[in-house]
Amino acid sequence: MKVSTSTVLDNGSSILLMLEPSEELLSEQARIVSLLPEQVPVKELHVTLMRSAGSAKAFPSPPPFVEFDNEACLVTDGSKTSVYLRATEASQSALADYVASIEELLGVDGLQNKARIFHVSLSNRAGPPGESVANVWEYQAIPVR
Repeated sequence: MKVSTSTVLDNGSSILLMLEPSEELLSEQARIVSLLPEQVPVKELHVTLMRSAGSAKAFPSPPPFVEFDNEACLVTDGSKTSVYLRATEASQSALADYVASIEELLGVDGLQNKARIFHVSLSNRAGPPGESVANVWEYQAIPVR
């Protein structure tokens, strides 16, 4: 599923790539919530790119879209549970390159977690984005069918 990007935002702790919710993405989000009633839709759909590292006034233009795998996965880290879509391999590569360009702009290196799996959290137990499992690659993912 291909989703358009909108802006890059530094919220003080992370740099986020905001997404334009497509009909397909919103439909998948609704499907998840109907299958898992304890899940609440995340309103501010985004991909976390990296930790915040400075005060860039402007970021380079982000990739115009991110493509996600079609299989949603449930992940729990003990206190948090969320459902996410993983970016495809091509988008993983494009996002890693984009993060490298931000690091270059900021004059820093090594902020990008090389193990990171770029993803969008569709739902969690409470709704706010900060309630989602951040490092999904560290936990067992269960497909949601």
